[in-house]
Amino acid sequence: MPLDCKDKIFIGTGLVLALLWYDVHRWEQQEYGDERHVVEVDEEQKHSSVTVIAPQERSPEPGPPHAERETLSDPNAEFDKGMKAFWGDGVQRSNAETLRGFRTAAEHGHAEAQNYLGMLYGRGRDVQRNYEEAAKWYRQAANHHYALAQFNLGVFHQNGWGVIKDEAEAVR
Repeated sequence: MPLDCKDKIFIGTGLVLALLWYDVHRWEQQEYGDERHVVEVDEEQKHSSVTVIAPQERSPEPGPPHAERETLSDPNAEFDKGMKAFWGDGVQRSNAETLRGFRTAAEHGHAEAQNYLGMLYGRGRDVQRNYEEAAKWYRQAANHHYALAQFNLGVFHQNGWGVIKDEAEAVR
């Protein structure tokens, strides 16, 4: 079923919002790191002030040796590897590494990776287009209350892509 202009705009808007959120989130992490904003309330004067508390200095946590850590699957690390391969950020752009990083993280419950994997299958980027597989990954991310995946799954229900066309489910 070909997409009309309205559908293309609808999908494009969702993708633009996802990319914008990612860029802002990434900038905030680089800018602020692990600083925490804490509201302190002075009970005597009944006013509050915001204080920035720097991360506590702590000794490195004992853990497995570096080589052993590499074999353990950390969903966030795998997602980051997938994102770097997806955008070519510091590494050569690689379809295989993108898919591997997103899939590994998604299989371990990483909602953002599940959403990106749904996008890859839905758009046919780096993989054969498969709306059913895209809907499966969007649903898993939506079940983790990931808003963009809920939106994307709604678009799939509205258009009947990989799921039964259902307007009521689309707006849910």
